[in-house]
Amino acid sequence: MSHPVLIFAADELRGGILREVLKRGHFESLVLKKVMGAGDVISKYSPALVIFDTNSCFSEEITHLRNLCGILDHPGVILLGDRAVLSGFHGPVIREDLCLFDPLDPALLVEKVKQALSGTGQEEDTMENELEEALKDVLKLH
Repeated sequence: MSHPVLIFAADELRGGILREVLKRGHFESLVLKKVMGAGDVISKYSPALVIFDTNSCFSEEITHLRNLCGILDHPGVILLGDRAVLSGFHGPVIREDLCLFDPLDPALLVEKVKQALSGTGQEEDTMENELEEALKDVLKLH
């Protein structure tokens, strides 16, 4: 099963909250705690969108994410965290409008996920699949 959104969050609780927020926004996601292997996981899963939550990351993990964002060739990346930490991120995938600062705003996060996925064409596919599943449930075709 593919996950359109991969969430990298060192803080397990925040990762769970992010996953629940996206679930309520009708987005399937997978939360991963190990930030250091993010590049390999992104290559393996080829997600439509990646969310890096820098909250509770060690300085080595922040440095790794900064380096990764500098070389990453991915259509969608959202950064979450403290303004001072995120100001150090640069690279081809970093868009200022997709850097969300603490405290977390669930409605804004879902809006930004929709915005980021609309650029990759994945949002329509997700919504179409959900509509199909809802119809199957109504017609009891499962």
